[in-house]
Amino acid sequence: DTFIQSPGVQWEFNRAAWSVVASGQKNFRARWEPWGDETPPCPSPGSCLADFDPGQKTYETYEFSVAKQVFLPLFQKLRFEAMWQTGSRLDRFSEFQFSFFGNRVRGFSGSGVRYDRGGIVRAQYAFNIANVIRFDASLDRARVRDALTSDDFHSFTGFGISGNMMGPWETVLQFDVGVALQSDFEPLRGGTEFQIGLLKYF
Repeated sequence: DTFIQSPGVQWEFNRAAWSVVASGQKNFRARWEPWGDETPPCPSPGSCLADFDPGQKTYETYEFSVAKQVFLPLFQKLRFEAMWQTGSRLDRFSEFQFSFFGNRVRGFSGSGVRYDRGGIVRAQYAFNIANVIRFDASLDRARVRDALTSDDFHSFTGFGISGNMMGPWETVLQFDVGVALQSDFEPLRGGTEFQIGLLKYF
């Protein structure tokens, strides 16, 4: 384990329901000592002692995105987003990965997919009344590459719905479900993720 300091810069432009964001981070590891599997042949690319690079004590990540919102009648809106992520000197610990919070492709949170470069596009529909009654639907598609294992880009497509609704005794029920519709890796197809929460007002 080590501490990582990650100073960064971000630029954002918003106009007429358009949003453009560019950000970059320089990451400094406090310690970076040789590690990895010494057994030849190494069973897991990126986890081999032979792959250790002392130069990866520092690494950079960059992210660029553009998004457009379209407001519809009756508390509805559409949102379209395209994002590109890349970096330099990334290893298996610093690569990007799909997660439930933040860098999400529905259905693939916790799938273990890592990548050093790739793009994600999203199309979302939302119906929202004061964040009390809310329904969202999202279609996500990613095309990413993990240079530690291959020079090829791989595709992932997921669909998800989420929302809030009023429950009994002044509670709010929250739900979020995602399904992996398509993946170039067959074991990941059909994967499902979900979260259910109950909020109580006092």
